[in-house]
This record gives sequence, C-alpha cells and structure tokens, in this order.
Amino acid sequence: VVVERDDGASQRTFSGAVRAGSSSRLSFRVPGRVREVSVAVGDRVEPGDPIARLDPTDFQIQLQEARASAAQARAQARQAEAAYRRVRALYENQNASRSDLDDARAARDSAQSALAALGSTVRRLQNQLEYATLTAPAAGTISRVEVEANENVAAGQVVAELQVGEQLEVTLDVPESRVNDIARGDAASVRIDALQGLEVEGTVYEVGVPREGAAVFPVTVRLAEGEERIRAGMAAEVTFRFEALPDAPRHHLPPAAVGEDRDGRFVYVVERTEGERGVVHRRAVLGDG
Repeated sequence: VVVERDDGASQRTFSGAVRAGSSSRLSFRVPGRVREVSVAVGDRVEPGDPIARLDPTDFQIQLQEARASAAQARAQARQAEAAYRRVRALYENQNASRSDLDDARAARDSAQSALAALGSTVRRLQNQLEYATLTAPAAGTISRVEVEANENVAAGQVVAELQVGEQLEVTLDVPESRVNDIARGDAASVRIDALQGLEVEGTVYEVGVPREGAAVFPVTVRLAEGEERIRAGMAAEVTFRFEALPDAPRHHLPPAAVGEDRDGRFVYVVERTEGERGVVHRRAVLGDG
C-alpha cells in the first residue's frame, strides 16, 4: 500500500425524499362516515376544492329537529311577550297584582332564553353540516390520502396531506457520527435520478433532533428555485462535502495494514534501497492515528 497524505477532506452521500416547504394535515372537525373521497395522490387542488365528504344525513336530521324546536320556541316567546304586555297593562290600571306581573315577566324571560339557546343549537348544527365537507385551505398537491369511502372517521383524524408552497426541500437522515459536521447554511448537492440524474444546489435549512430510540438525525436541505420539473415525493441523493480538518491525521491507512500485539499497534514500512529491493522496518502507531 502506498501511503498518501490525507487532510481529512471528504464527501458523503445520503438518500432522502423531496417534499414541499410546508404541508397541511387535513381532517374533519366532526366525526362521521366517509361518503366520498374526491382526490388522489398527486392531484393539484385550489382553495375551496373538495377533498372528501361525510354522509350528511345525521347532521341534516339533527338540524331539522333543532329548527322545528326553534320555531316552536319562537311562538312560545311571542305568546309570553304578549301575555306580559297584557298583565303589565292590567297592573298599570290596578287590575292585576304585583306577583302576576312578576310571573308574566319571568315567563317571558324564560321563553326568550330558551329561544336564544335553540338559536345557538341551530347555528352549531349548521356549522357541523358545513364541516361534513372537507375543502382545501390553499393551493397545493395531495401527497397522501389516509381514508377510503364508507370508512368511519373521528374528528381530527388525518384524511389527507396537502403539500403547499413552491419552495421544495429534501428530508434525509444523517448518522450521529456525521451530524456535527453539518450545520444550517451549509451547501449541498442534490441529485434527482428520476430526472436523468439532474443535479441542483441546496442549502441546509434545519438539523433536527433524533426520534426516540433512533441513532440518526433528521436534516432538511432546501433546494434552489428555478427547476420546475422536480416534484414532491421524488427520491433524491444529497452529497455533503466536508472540508479538511486542522487536526486531521497526516496519513491514511487501511485497517488491514495495522497490526497489534502485546507491545501495541504497529505497521511495517518498506524503505527502498536499490531497484526492487528494500528493508522492512516495524514502526509503532501512536494513539488512534
């Protein structure tokens, strides 16, 4: 093996996936049975476009019942108001007692409170009926669909994921042995095999913390703008170039070239004398070098 100087400069490549700069996890605000899913992975949507719909039957029945109760309460409130006015007129003419007036006022106030409560119920049920249709909050691309028609879903359960924004990023995992060599703002080269090996420049946007039990760190590389062919979901290879270190070893040897015995680690060095001849010397390897 010919020993060569090594200043520690190197490069490493990691696999990742392209995603949009931001995403929204879309969910219903009410529980129910999914009647229809209107999108598929890869679909482009605009604000207000339907994503999925719940069966509205139960919401419609509850709203009809609440409206009927509100109509009845409105009639009772009118009757109570009319009764109070009659009793007040009689009281002013001294033909009704004070307690009769108080009773009429209490009945009117109670009817008005019941009407207000039912009005709130009607508005709440109207909102629930509207919530049975899930729409896109912004323009973007559907990257994931989690439910199917006829499936029961809970409020807040993820139905689909919407990738929004024009800024693209690549997410990848970096082992703990290399994460300290990567910092926010570092340059990286990103290769997209699906586009005939297209290479674009990127910048490290975020170095995260590892998930529980994992020995890798999530790193986000933001791509330079201007390449419209790249789509969220494409596989990518990200290459980092690590600069030379001031305390890097002077020489690099393969592990097989280093021996070890009771006197420590060592290598054999051939000192050429003449022609193809040489003298072999044993030299100790100090420390971890």
